Amino acid sequence: MSRNRRQSRIDLPAGHAMIPTFLLIMSLIGTLSAAAAASREQMIPVLSHVGEASARGMVGYVHITFDRRSDASGLAIRFNTAPGRFSRSAQAAIEEAIRRTARSLKLSTDSWTVVLTVPYSDIVLSGGHLPGMVGLSVAAMAAGRTIDPGLLVTGMITPEGRIEPVGSTPLSVPAPGRARLRRVVVSKEQPLVERDQPARELIQVTPVSSVIQAFQELTGELPKP
Repeated sequence: MSRNRRQSRIDLPAGHAMIPTFLLIMSLIGTLSAAAAASREQMIPVLSHVGEASARGMVGYVHITFDRRSDASGLAIRFNTAPGRFSRSAQAAIEEAIRRTARSLKLSTDSWTVVLTVPYSDIVLSGGHLPGMVGLSVAAMAAGRTIDPGLLVTGMITPEGRIEPVGSTPLSVPAPGRARLRRVVVSKEQPLVERDQPARELIQVTPVSSVIQAFQELTGELPKP
């Protein structure tokens, strides 16, 4: 009996000594998990033009990497130049769309780092329908949401947070094709090409008027600031 008591007195301090080590390990796991969660990447479908002045629209993909830094020194965006690249006008419009989307959803971009890549060799992407989808996708990643790759947003994001048509030319609803699109979110004021009726039967067209509505359609809920 006395031996058991002595053994207990020896084991008890050792058990207590393991508690700080256990807590330290759990803290490190939590830190690593948070860091992994802060960095995200996704391939998104976009409606764009090939070349600076091309009128030929196409559905392609853009790769986005999002990272939330520990500092708050401002939005940092890097446009990779390989395999393909973005036109200068597209770069300016994308940065503007990211800022306008974040402002509309009351998200701070001060700690965001965004890296954008065109995954096609020797291709230059441009077009007014491209920035809106990128801006909404970056906001979704910042809010911890993932946009379904079968969904596509077209339209221009205004300073007031509205989704408006790009120009006055009727939009041709893209065919599902290899992109396997199921739904296209468009501006409520966007005219559509009438002869695209067969494409509309294959793809759901959802009209919206604001960034908030577009975000809800793509993610199913609003972000938490």
